[in-house]
Amino acid sequence: MVELKEETGYIGKIINVSPVLKTGASLIDDNAMIVYAEVDENSPANQNPLQTLEDAEDIQVCLVSKKEAKSFLLEQIKQGTHIAANLWYVFGINDLLA
Repeated sequence: MVELKEETGYIGKIINVSPVLKTGASLIDDNAMIVYAEVDENSPANQNPLQTLEDAEDIQVCLVSKKEAKSFLLEQIKQGTHIAANLWYVFGINDLLA
C-alpha cells in the first residue's frame, strides 16, 4: 500500500492479492502480483491526498467509479493514452464472466 500512498496520496485497504504471475513469460522473466484494494475517498484520511512522486514519475490521479472505468479507459485510448495490457485484462475477464 506504500505505492498507492506515494503515487496517488490515497490510503486504501487490501482486499485480495494474486499469486506471483509472469507479465510476459515467453519474452522476459518479470514477476508481478495483482492487488485488489478499496479506497474510501470519503474517509478523513483521504480528504486531501498528496502525491509524493519520484522525479521520473508523471502520474495523474483520476477518480472514476467502477461502473464508468471501462468507458473512461476507452476514451483515454481515443485520446492517445497507452493502457497496460494487464489493466485491460480485468475487463476482459469480467466481460467473459458476464
